[in-house]
Amino acid sequence: MPDPMDLNEASFGEHTCHEILTQGASWASALEGVRAKTEALGILLHRNIGRDLLFTACGSSYYLGLSVAALAQACLGVHARAVPASEMLLFPENMLAPGEPPLTIVASRSGETSEVIAVTRAMQARGAAVIAIGCDGTSTLLQLAQVGIEVNQGREVSIAQTRSFSGMFLATQALIALAAKDQAQMRALEQLPEFADGYIHRAWSTVEAVIAEHQIDRFFFLGSGVRYGLANEAMLKMKEMSLTSAEPFHFLEFRHGPISMVDEYTLVVGLVSEKAADYELAVLREIRNLGGQTLAIGEDASLLKASADLFLAFESGLPAPARDLLYVPPLQLLTVIGSLHDRATLRCTCNW
Repeated sequence: MPDPMDLNEASFGEHTCHEILTQGASWASALEGVRAKTEALGILLHRNIGRDLLFTACGSSYYLGLSVAALAQACLGVHARAVPASEMLLFPENMLAPGEPPLTIVASRSGETSEVIAVTRAMQARGAAVIAIGCDGTSTLLQLAQVGIEVNQGREVSIAQTRSFSGMFLATQALIALAAKDQAQMRALEQLPEFADGYIHRAWSTVEAVIAEHQIDRFFFLGSGVRYGLANEAMLKMKEMSLTSAEPFHFLEFRHGPISMVDEYTLVVGLVSEKAADYELAVLREIRNLGGQTLAIGEDASLLKASADLFLAFESGLPAPARDLLYVPPLQLLTVIGSLHDRATLRCTCNW
């Protein structure tokens, strides 16, 4: 495994590797960004108690929103929805319900994404309060919003989002814990930065074994609930960074048609939850019986190892919502390690 400290002056691909391996700093920065705005967030959240929640962004940040909306609805008991910012601009009548405007959360790594800025202004014109999350506190978006949360260690050299994605994801998790007044959950989230380095380096070894030992020309990423958005982000990373065929599905939906595409050159990556593990692992066993290759990612090694060819267990001891962030690094590593190996079977024409 390359030493991440040797990659500072390297190519864009190696910048991406460095940014993944050292993203614990982004996680710490995310929590600090929320803490710095605790008072302002408390006032805004109190004024919007009971309102619907809208999350809107573009690209990776939109997929982040799919996970955040699922988490917010479960934790806050309000209707939460994520939509692409472009759809909000072009078809707002299809995206917004009648009545009071929703509390709106927007995200952009740069804080200068044109669609997100336009949606922010449009929602504010409708009377909505806007919380913005990004990696530059001086950006247009974070200055425009009622409250801006800066993840300053999420900034990247690479085009593809990695540490910025995970940092903004953790910031939204902390924001939801703050809104729910869930101090236990906040304490759990605060343990993640210290867990990061050892876990990410361990994930490297597992993912490197997957790439080195298997011929793969098609990826499927399976995730349900909060993890479906993360499966979508994994798909995007695989396509944009390695130009490899990849698709996301809810676990059980994969059985209704897509499973017919499984062969010996297929890798199916399952983001296994604790709540639905019996159902999700049964899907992985079915895929394995059809000759597909499987990688299970989740908390408990004893649950995963009997149902998949390879597994990566967090073994974090953290409660379920706090563990959701831990699915992200191995998904990012699947792409970057594959590209660094330059395997012909992985079609790794890099596009950083």
